[in-house]
This record gives sequence, structure tokens and C-alpha cells, in this order.
Amino acid sequence: MERLSLPSVTLCALASVNVAATVRALQICLGKADFAKCLFLTDAPVPSTTGIQVVPIPAIRSAAQYSDFLLRELVRHVRTAHCLVVQWDGFILDAEAWDPVFLNFDFIGAPWPQFGDGWDVGNGASSLRSGKLLQACCDVRFQPGHPEDVAICRTNRNLLEQQHGIRFADR
Repeated sequence: MERLSLPSVTLCALASVNVAATVRALQICLGKADFAKCLFLTDAPVPSTTGIQVVPIPAIRSAAQYSDFLLRELVRHVRTAHCLVVQWDGFILDAEAWDPVFLNFDFIGAPWPQFGDGWDVGNGASSLRSGKLLQACCDVRFQPGHPEDVAICRTNRNLLEQQHGIRFADR
């Protein structure tokens, strides 16, 4: 298979814990696809790693701080049309599963099993997000919350769709 080329996508990870495993997840992704950029936002010391740009940030001490950073701060670091947010335990497994249609959406995350109302796609642990979505989350009417994926895909969904034209993937 030809290598996956994603020139309009920034690969991103944010972590203060499981740092070595997060670096490994980024390396796995970089081994499967070419991105515009790869950012690791962390307060931890990280050895120089080819292809990964380490961006120093204050320590993330809780899941709520992680959510807040993704909602309010990630937008300052992403300059591409989309970003792929990954974690130490959620990253690219099969690059052949990529469909260029994914870039037509502003948010794609794994389906949630606990919701059956049509707003059930949105798990943010490993998710594709558009720059448009990142900007929309800065709207003063946006109600931040934890977990951030629920704040985006459920709590603020009407605002995001109706006022910002955000498109969520379906199941």
C-alpha cells in the first residue's frame, strides 16, 4: 500500500503522564502516514525524536484540565485544516481504513455505546477535528465542560451545527 498522505492534518497529542507511551503512539502514527506536522504538547522532558515537535505547556494535572486545554488552547497550536488527536492508548492502527471523505467533517470520533439518539459519535480520545471546530469552541456562547468530547458533541452540538455549520460524522 502507498503511504497515507495527510498534508492538511496536524497529528497532536497532549500529555503530562504516560509520556513515553504517548511518544510511541505518535511514532506509530508517523510510521503509517505523512502529516503536515506532528505536535506533542507536554510539560515533561522528551528526548529529541524525529518528526515530533515538542511544545512546552504547563502541566496537565487532571482530566478536567486536559479537557479545558483541548477546548480552549489547542486552537493556538493547529494551523492546518484538521488535526488528529491521539493518546497513548488510541492511535492509528490501520491506515488503509482512511477515507478522504473524513475531511468533509469537523468532528469524527468513535461511537459511544451509551447513547442511542443519533448523537452517538463523538469519543474524543482519538478523534479528527477541524480547525473550524477548534475556533467554534472559542465562541463565548460555548459551554465548556468535562469531558470535552461530551461538551463538543452533545452539550454544545446545536450551537456548533446551527451557528457555525459544524458537521459531525454519523455512525
